[in-house]
Amino acid sequence: APAAATSPPGAPPARTRMALPGARACLALACLAAAAAGASASPPSPPPTPPAPCEEVLQVAVILVSETTNCGPAGVAKAMTSTSSMGAQACGEEVAAEVAAGGDCGDHFIVSPLYGGWVCRCCLPNIENRVPEAKEQWDLYRYDATSSCPLPPPLPPPSPPPPRPP
Repeated sequence: APAAATSPPGAPPARTRMALPGARACLALACLAAAAAGASASPPSPPPTPPAPCEEVLQVAVILVSETTNCGPAGVAKAMTSTSSMGAQACGEEVAAEVAAGGDCGDHFIVSPLYGGWVCRCCLPNIENRVPEAKEQWDLYRYDATSSCPLPPPLPPPSPPPPRPP
């Protein structure tokens, strides 16, 4: 029998500790059971891997805007490396790549149908604000490009401003 615990006068009664046979065995079995349950559970799933970056490929369509026309007065932005003999498609692709890289070109360019050795030239952006000039050495084109990569998801709408105090 356990010894009776005594408490000082006016203090709450002391707790009596009792030795329970097999208490440690019970505790050990409970621990083993918990460990076994945890071991049989499947391991946590790894976090989802982010999608691989898209390797962008521009699909470029070239449209003839006007024959015997150039970019307009002071409308040429840059001479490209593609020559007229390489064709309007090659020039359109080069101009599209220049625009995608942040260059000074707009979506219009000129190619010479008469002089195959001439390099094509891109026009400055906003050609609509200039009047192209008639020049028999040049044909005016524009390109439309679409990307092979999906567009990023739209940004969430901005949160409303906090209410004004009265």
